[in-house]
Amino acid sequence: MTTPRQFTAQELGEYYHMPLKKAAKELQTYEAALIRACRRHDIPKWPYRQLAKIDRQMRFMDVVLTKLGATDDAGASDKTTACRQKLERSYASVKANTRQRKDTIEHKLRLSYILNP
Repeated sequence: MTTPRQFTAQELGEYYHMPLKKAAKELQTYEAALIRACRRHDIPKWPYRQLAKIDRQMRFMDVVLTKLGATDDAGASDKTTACRQKLERSYASVKANTRQRKDTIEHKLRLSYILNP
């Protein structure tokens, strides 16, 4: 019997942009093993959906920027560019700080316990 492969947090981070099933296939393991590896590294939830949402928003902003480029509206273009940069920072933050979400979850659980004893 083979021992299960141990994944590092950095190794897992390289696959956050794909669905859990596809990431498991790429890593040649099964989904439950990948979920357990995430839990071991204090990653409460596979971040693919959150990253996919931000990616969709960035692609939309790219379309808006392309259309604004044709109209020569500098003010709107600057606002859209700033929004696009904010989304890029948000994307990077989600990839880098998956561990910080655990604190938020624990806080919500504590608050729920206080409000509903």
